Amino acid sequence: MKSEHEFISKRYYEAFIPENDKRHPIDILGEAYMVEQEKEVYDLANIRFAQGEVYFHSKDYEAAIYKWENINNDLQPWAKKNIADAYYELGLLSNAEEMYGSIISKNKILTSEISLCLFSLYLEDNKLDAAYRVLQEAIEGNPDYPELTSIAKRFYEEQEDWKNAVELAINEVNRTRDLFWYDALITYCEADHGHAFSPDTFVSLLRSLYELDQPRFKQLLAVIWKNYKSTDHYLDWLDSVIQIMKDLEIDPYDSWHEISQLFEATYIVLTTGNYLLRDIGKLMPKLLINWLNTTTATNGLNAAAAILAWDDIFPSAFKTVIVKEAEIVLENAQSRKISMDECHHFMKTIIDWAQKNNIETSKRLVWGFDQLFDKDTINLLALGKGKGSFINLLLEEEILTPSLSSFACIQYGKNKELIEVSDTGRIPLTAFEEVTNPDSIVEASLPSTRLQQSGLRLNTTGYNEYFMEKRKTFGYLPVVDGVLFVHEAEVLTELDLDYLAQIKHSAKDTPVHFVLRNMFDEGKIKEYFPGAVIHSFSNVNVLRDIKASYRTANRIGKILFLLRKTISNLLKKRVDSENKLIDLIAHNEEFITRLTGFNNSLHDKEISQSKEIVDSFTEVITEVKHNIAENIPNILADCSKYITEESNLTQLHIELNEKMNEEIRSLFNQEIVPGLTEKLQDWIESTNQKLVATQDYLDGMTESLAEGYPEKELKLQCDFKVVEDWRRDISRMTYQIEIEKENIMLRHNPAQVLLKGAGKVIGILPQKQQAYMLNQYKRYVENASYLEVVESIQRKFWQQFDFFNKSLQQDVGLFYKESLEELSKVIDDTKNRIERDKETLAKMKSNPEIYYDPLKLFETRLVQNERIWKKSRDTDSLAHSQSR
Repeated sequence: MKSEHEFISKRYYEAFIPENDKRHPIDILGEAYMVEQEKEVYDLANIRFAQGEVYFHSKDYEAAIYKWENINNDLQPWAKKNIADAYYELGLLSNAEEMYGSIISKNKILTSEISLCLFSLYLEDNKLDAAYRVLQEAIEGNPDYPELTSIAKRFYEEQEDWKNAVELAINEVNRTRDLFWYDALITYCEADHGHAFSPDTFVSLLRSLYELDQPRFKQLLAVIWKNYKSTDHYLDWLDSVIQIMKDLEIDPYDSWHEISQLFEATYIVLTTGNYLLRDIGKLMPKLLINWLNTTTATNGLNAAAAILAWDDIFPSAFKTVIVKEAEIVLENAQSRKISMDECHHFMKTIIDWAQKNNIETSKRLVWGFDQLFDKDTINLLALGKGKGSFINLLLEEEILTPSLSSFACIQYGKNKELIEVSDTGRIPLTAFEEVTNPDSIVEASLPSTRLQQSGLRLNTTGYNEYFMEKRKTFGYLPVVDGVLFVHEAEVLTELDLDYLAQIKHSAKDTPVHFVLRNMFDEGKIKEYFPGAVIHSFSNVNVLRDIKASYRTANRIGKILFLLRKTISNLLKKRVDSENKLIDLIAHNEEFITRLTGFNNSLHDKEISQSKEIVDSFTEVITEVKHNIAENIPNILADCSKYITEESNLTQLHIELNEKMNEEIRSLFNQEIVPGLTEKLQDWIESTNQKLVATQDYLDGMTESLAEGYPEKELKLQCDFKVVEDWRRDISRMTYQIEIEKENIMLRHNPAQVLLKGAGKVIGILPQKQQAYMLNQYKRYVENASYLEVVESIQRKFWQQFDFFNKSLQQDVGLFYKESLEELSKVIDDTKNRIERDKETLAKMKSNPEIYYDPLKLFETRLVQNERIWKKSRDTDSLAHSQSR
């Protein structure tokens, strides 16, 4: 290594320098060169190599290159490397790169040096890809080369290339077991850069670290754990944790606090409803065992309770010895109280899961949770025959009346309001009598200063509570902090005492206190409730004293009870949900069948009605056309009356043409147009009645559908704007019609040409012949065929009406368009809903575990909490009994 170091630092020349020789190395090497050259067999290569080094240190790079270019012995690879170094110093980077690349050597030190030189060159030349490549090759070829991996580490960090940085640290940990690289890995994982690798990558290196340094092992295990949390590899990581922890000798007195907390957090994450038993069923028992192993005899309560809870729900998951050990730990562990925040988080987890899976949580249960999580208010259940008058007296308002039959909750609120709370929702009320469901809760909020100052929430049952179902009276005990029995009569009857016995039996864990008018009954009450506090009706501070009588310490047990009811309720809803989905699919399919029939019927109705409307309009037009064709020839023939003996034959055809047009205009203005207008108005009214009948038909059909499918909103409205458009168009077409002037007598047919020609020469004819010509003219007018004239008039007159007629079918389509589109949309939407529901149903039937597994896991969490709560309660009871 000494010679390689000399080559790397370019100090090989020092071997030629005598120890005490103070001359310049150039002089000494020059002398050695001359001496060597005088030998019979000489080799100047080594001296030239040394001279090149001296020139390099003197920055005479050209001279150094010249010397090294002539090296052909075993120093040639190093000489080439030095030439490349000189090119680099001269700034000739491409020459340097080419020279470095030309060197072929099996010397690992030389190849490592070349790689590092190329790495520096590529960085300077901003060729990052090439720098990555050459650095990786160097590490793969000779990772032991001094500073190589440190250079790589620094480079990756500068590039913020955390994947390569972590991979380098992992490889170096596995290769060297150096704590320096373990610390680097810890740093990277603390910055959340470790989750890009497969979890099993860390198994062997962590087990090795456990043997080297246990504090670092715990630190690295914890940061990697946090890296994989909320990733797709989380379960794989937990499998790796089990492999890592397998057979580790854990000192029971050593602190594993952070790892134990991670096990607990993992247990909670896995039981939030996001994982199925097929994913975690085999994993969980091993995790719980390792969790227990990382606890001490005093802090293993949660882990032990979790194991026993899992064993309760999934028997045979643990060996008997593990269950026994957990029982011992549970018995000896220090008890702790479950916090309200823990319960609230658990409750929210269940409700959020239900909402995410489209399952409706009972609003009455949610109401119960709200009462128990309200830390600032004492919840009381007021019972007894005097409760109504007592509550009304306190509130100075007639709130409760003998007609009350539902459970009522009276609380402070800024505004007065009544809300009916049922399993399905909350509905505003104006009076107690409006309650529709006998099992509903009526929540009454009142701006009462007494309620606000007392911090009490008063719950009560109907007036006839003695004879009500016990579930309606005592079923609400889990949501109250205590019972307040109010009795206003002078004495307690046998019926009252029997009711007190029922309360004692049902309210075992709920304190019961009293408000009495006659304190003489105190002895009888103490027989049933030795610890009861008895208040007097006459006590002016009764609300303050009542509140002081109760505590909220028992709420955790009540919350756990409600959580169990919630889970049971959701299990039942799973079956209800499937049956409801089946009924809904059948219901919607029947709806589709009826809608499709209705849609087809409406299409048929559109076609038939369109034809009927067009035909009726055509009939009107045809009738008027016939009238025109019949009348015009008659009135034109009748114009012969204007031909007299005084008529001027030269102008007669012009005058007669004018008279004929006047007669035609008169016919149209006095008969044709008024008659047509009237007929068209009748046609519009008749057509409108038919369309109105169609709308009535649609309204009747939608009403019929609404009776069978009240949840479907279907409103079919036809477009009556088309009728208004028709009215406007007909009014426009029949208003002040201008009849164009026709060339009736000015045409170029032979008869007319002859008559007009005769008129030009008539003045030179005898009088007798003029009379003959006039008579012939008259006969022509009376007997002429006016078919072309009629056709011309008809064509011009009916042009607008023809356009109108052609648009009628489209207009009728517009009339139906919105209704048909709405029908099609409802059909498509319902079909899509059916498909979605069928997919959901198929999924529910094929994968019931998607629903049942989370509820089983919730139940496991609940059993764990119940064991922890019971341990705390028993500890408190023991301490209380010992303090007496």
